[in-house]
Amino acid sequence: MKKYLLTGFLFLLGFAGAAPLQAASVNECIPQSENGLSCLGEVTRSCLATEKNPVDDIVHECYQNEYVQWNQIVIKAGRSLKNRLKGDALGTFKAAQKAWELYRTKSCRLPYQVMQGRAALLAGLSCNRNLTARRALDLLQFQKALK
Repeated sequence: MKKYLLTGFLFLLGFAGAAPLQAASVNECIPQSENGLSCLGEVTRSCLATEKNPVDDIVHECYQNEYVQWNQIVIKAGRSLKNRLKGDALGTFKAAQKAWELYRTKSCRLPYQVMQGRAALLAGLSCNRNLTARRALDLLQFQKALK
């Protein structure tokens, strides 16, 4: 069981050997990357690299900073799509967005229920950041398809 939790935890971190892109923000990183996935975790890594031994408050701040940047993309792209979609497509998008928000909320509470201490903190923060980033990239692709 611990082996599976550790494997899942490392996946959630999003550090699976991605080459650093040296971007100060998600919005700077996306144009430098092939599909945006390599940007996942980049802002967090840059932030944590400034600290020799980051305490939990700093770790939280670094993850939260990147999460907020991805979430701003979700909000902006979501608004754009709501304005451009019509009829059934708009209804489907609204339902999908609502379902995704519930999925993210429930999924990212789980680490706090099955882990403890710093591991729970890192897994929960990673979950929020990673799921939000992936949704942001999906919405950007939908926007691109509508152009």
